[in-house]
Order: sequence, then C-alpha cells, then structure tokens
Amino acid sequence: MTSKIEKFIARLDKKERLLVKSLLEKLIIRDLVGLDIKKLLGQQELYRLKKGSLRIIFQFTPKDIKIFDIARRSEDTYRNY
Repeated sequence: MTSKIEKFIARLDKKERLLVKSLLEKLIIRDLVGLDIKKLLGQQELYRLKKGSLRIIFQFTPKDIKIFDIARRSEDTYRNY
C-alpha cells in the first residue's frame, strides 16, 4: 500500500480501522459475497467497494488485488480514476 493509504488508515478511529482491515481481508481472499462492489464507469478493470462513507478503489489482478485508494466519499473521490 502507498503511504497515502497508510496515513489515511492511521487517521481512522479503531472501529473504522478494523472495518477497513476486514474489508481488505475479504478482497484478498476474494470473498465478495455481501460486499457493495461496482465497476467504475469508463474504466477497464477498476472497481470500488463501498461501506458507509468509506470507499476502496481497487483492481483485480490474476495473482492479487491492487489497491489504488481508500478514502471517504466526497465530490473528488472518483475524479482521478
């Protein structure tokens, strides 16, 4: 993960950090049942995972998952993707 993502996670309260950790673990093992995942429009293989106000922007690769961003929902959340 990038330092931007690590800094964002560090600023979250304990409950939200545990939530993000749980969501990332589910993504890693590809247990997608019950997760709100949608493909980003206009993008080849980028997806977003939504849980409350948190958003995880990611891409499935054959071997693993590449995380691009973890952020709170705002007008700029999807702008760079």
